[in-house]
Amino acid sequence: MSFVQRRVTILRIRHPRQQGLNEELQWLCSSLGLLGERDKERTCFRLFLEMLKIARKTEGVTSDSLAESLALSRPAVLHHLAALQERGIVIHEGKRYFLCNDSLQGIMHKLQKDAEETLKDLATVAAELDRILER
Repeated sequence: MSFVQRRVTILRIRHPRQQGLNEELQWLCSSLGLLGERDKERTCFRLFLEMLKIARKTEGVTSDSLAESLALSRPAVLHHLAALQERGIVIHEGKRYFLCNDSLQGIMHKLQKDAEETLKDLATVAAELDRILER
């Protein structure tokens, strides 16, 4: 059985009163930990938005084309793509990158399923540990 390590960050952040598209997307990305304090240029957010636009139109995208379209260095793009991969949001196949789903709702369902499976595994181990500790 192969195991892929994923780091999913979910922050409970108050939903914005203003309901504009940009504010909603920023709230969603902030809640997923994609808007870190060190990312002053909001590069990960911009990259995620570009991937969302592309996801519905193409068969994946290369890091070079993302770097060109966002006017970023390829190393910066690769850094943020790796972070998105680690969270299970982006998939890398060959030289192309894909979102794990072509819709935001689909991405959220996938992340929810991953979290539920992880919590189920943790509960199973916790029950076994409880049995051992009761001896």
